[in-house]
Amino acid sequence: RLGSLAPVRPTGLPIPSASVRIVNTNLQRNTDTNGNFTLNDVPQGSRTVAVTATDFTDNSVPVNVVGGQTHTVSISLSPVTLNPGQIRIILNWGPTPLDLDSHLVVPTTPTSTEIFYCNKGNLTASPFAELDHDDVDGLGPETVTISAPGTGPPPRFSGTYRYFVRNFLQDALLTSSGASIHVLNDNTEIARFTVPTTGTGRDWEVFTLDGATGRITPVQGSNGRITTIPTTQC
Repeated sequence: RLGSLAPVRPTGLPIPSASVRIVNTNLQRNTDTNGNFTLNDVPQGSRTVAVTATDFTDNSVPVNVVGGQTHTVSISLSPVTLNPGQIRIILNWGPTPLDLDSHLVVPTTPTSTEIFYCNKGNLTASPFAELDHDDVDGLGPETVTISAPGTGPPPRFSGTYRYFVRNFLQDALLTSSGASIHVLNDNTEIARFTVPTTGTGRDWEVFTLDGATGRITPVQGSNGRITTIPTTQC
């Protein structure tokens, strides 16, 4: 059986009547008023759960189905509201750890600015990036939006942006979180990352973003690395 808490908006609100299907099967179900769904008799093995809803971007996540077990999946859909060139980073994870935090380091001058739960930023003024939603009870989503580039000075800075995820409570290992990130540019997915299953540390260093070109580069390999980054104080 495949059970799930809803496909959810970046605001954390459930999406009713979203279509959930297992790719390459006839299994399909719409979410209820709370955004929940249950699919029974899912074939074992590596499967893909795909979700669509009106006025939202499509999304899908992989899941390894084991017979006789119930799997919980959380999927976020982004509203089709991004302006051309705006970038949105969407983080999801499993039931534990309870609190993963998105951190975006913006190359403002003379010093960089870190966007996270203590400094949620601003989309229309410096640093022209904002934490849209901070989730603290598992599953996500946690989302950050970066303003679109202009023809002159900011809204998007020409330096290097850095994105990482912090395991705030450390009540479970980051490597066991099942965390995933997908990055949208103008409502089109441009990158996807899955948390490494090896490594020690409380932080997942994921990617850098070239503010001038919008190019995303993984920190290490294809999915970043588990490490420990010096703590930013609130």
